[in-house]
Amino acid sequence: MTIGELRDRVTVQQRAASLDDQGGRTATWSTFAANVPASVDGTVRFGSEQQPSAGAAVRAVARYLVTLRYRADLSVAMRLQWTRYRASTATTLEIHTVRDLDGRRRFVVLDCSEVQA
Repeated sequence: MTIGELRDRVTVQQRAASLDDQGGRTATWSTFAANVPASVDGTVRFGSEQQPSAGAAVRAVARYLVTLRYRADLSVAMRLQWTRYRASTATTLEIHTVRDLDGRRRFVVLDCSEVQA
């Protein structure tokens, strides 16, 4: 992996809590880091991540491996917003794992899945 291969751009978001009109807490997402260079490789897998129950439908799950320059401040509690080339809307990716690509703190690989609306 080289820096030149990071041709996509993602926005890293973190969960934030805000108060609503009645004093309750509402979960929102705020920008943690914007316009982060990335490489996004996506695949579509059929099946479910959990054990299927009897009569459960098999569905397609869009999985992505996202490679970024190394950052020690990323966690699975965050998510990504990624806009494909020439697309008008962003795709929201939920982060499942964060790992150092080669143990040299040059790149970090995020295992993600697309958030279904």
